[in-house]
Amino acid sequence: MEDIKRRFSNGIAAKLAGAAESDDKTDMVEELADNLYRRYEDMLAAGTAPEEAFDRAMGELGDVDELTAYLNSLEPDEGRRTGETGADADGLFRTLEDMGRTIGQMAKEMGQMAGNFFNSSDFRDAVNEGKRAAREAKEFIKGMAGTEWNGASVHINIDDDGTVSGKAKDFGWSGTGDDEERGIPSQGVLRLDVETTGDVDIYLDGDGNAPIQVEGNMSRMDVFVTEEGVLTVRPQLTASNQFFSFRGASSQDVSLTIPARRWESIRVVTANGDVDIGGELEVGLLSVRTASGDVDCRVNSCEQAEFKTASGDVSLEGNAAQAQAETASGDVSFDGPMGQVTVSTASGDTELTGSVWKARVKSMSGDVRVESMTLPAEMDLSSKSGDVEVRVPDNGPFKVNASSVSGTVDLRPFAQWSWSGAADPNAPTPQYSLSSISGDVSLDKY
Repeated sequence: MEDIKRRFSNGIAAKLAGAAESDDKTDMVEELADNLYRRYEDMLAAGTAPEEAFDRAMGELGDVDELTAYLNSLEPDEGRRTGETGADADGLFRTLEDMGRTIGQMAKEMGQMAGNFFNSSDFRDAVNEGKRAAREAKEFIKGMAGTEWNGASVHINIDDDGTVSGKAKDFGWSGTGDDEERGIPSQGVLRLDVETTGDVDIYLDGDGNAPIQVEGNMSRMDVFVTEEGVLTVRPQLTASNQFFSFRGASSQDVSLTIPARRWESIRVVTANGDVDIGGELEVGLLSVRTASGDVDCRVNSCEQAEFKTASGDVSLEGNAAQAQAETASGDVSFDGPMGQVTVSTASGDTELTGSVWKARVKSMSGDVRVESMTLPAEMDLSSKSGDVEVRVPDNGPFKVNASSVSGTVDLRPFAQWSWSGAADPNAPTPQYSLSSISGDVSLDKY
């Protein structure tokens, strides 16, 4: 075992010869050697011959030029060789990313301000224009940095019968020093599966047969289409990529423009980026997960929407048969014709507007607010310390069980229909359960 690890260490050190000797380099070599050794053991267990397993593991090291540049960026200014990058290239990278995010946020806020003066359609256009301008500004900043930004060239095979096939390793990746946009034939592509560490933006092209456009810094990403018709975008499983990802120094933003037609499913997973899905999307299953980023989705129709985030806010606008969200501290906002809604949050607020058929919301300290233009068939809303506010139309009877330990309960607008006791799920009339421990509970009508 020690001999193989030493071979990995020696091989990695040789590839990093362009970096000055330092404790950081020694630690990096040791970490990468352990990573590749684990891959080596996995391949041995799968029946691969030892020498082949070693060569394949070394081939999965990844971008050594980037690793070398990272190590050189940690050296003092006087220790630099001519032609090396600035005093803190990694810090510059993070600074540029922060600047780009700040510009994007400013543009988004400007778009939101403009939305106060325009209708909803113009509002979405304003936000999209702002974000496009932010991306252009960010690309300009990247160009000034002098850092090598690689793009991706994607080639996909389409058989005579329309079957899409191909693998990422067959696509002929190439870098040009800039972020790139590539068109991918959309025929036969039914689902999207995106995994990254940065922001994800998905736009719609009015042409239902338009190619899919993938844009972003793809130097550490794979893009491929499976035989099942799934367009996949995800990080390359290289040792160097993992090295940067674990340190939060790798943040890849991805932008996709897809044809405006019905999609079977769209799945997005990102570590800390925002997710923005615009236009009037038609999709069967929409699944979005992010740790700290915000989620903003607009759909024309969706059979099932699933959202999960730790501290980011979740916003869904449109028609969804089923919608569920789970957050720790993020707020949840659903607006539009909603079928069955399920929300669970620790400290975030929940707001349901438009119309809802069945709603189940549980919160620890967040407020719960429901405004439905139609009379819901069922509601179970509870918050430990937050307020629970409901507003429904006066167009039929219902039964309600409302309670608060230390807060006030106000059912006066519907006093003639108020009812106290355990709810009967088999009762023919709609039944609502509204409860809080220390917050106020109110039921109002339009």
